[in-house]
Amino acid sequence: MLLVRKNIQAILTDPHINYHRLNLSDNPSAIKILEDYPQLIDWSWLSSNRKAMDLLKANPDKIDWNRISANPAAADLILQNLHRLP
Repeated sequence: MLLVRKNIQAILTDPHINYHRLNLSDNPSAIKILEDYPQLIDWSWLSSNRKAMDLLKANPDKIDWNRISANPAAADLILQNLHRLP
């Protein structure tokens, strides 16, 4: 994980790399990285990530409520927030 952290720090500080293009947010294996580096989160893509439920529950104002409907793990969260659906 130390190597990953060093690489992420290099990406975040390199002015020639657009880290938003990496789009880790829809990758279920990248949740720990996104928790550690929230500036990497694309909330629209994260909303469809089935492994991102803790992050989404903690940040309901950042959820893309259109995209979350495609997330099979989000049924309870959607039911609790029906007033937020478009």
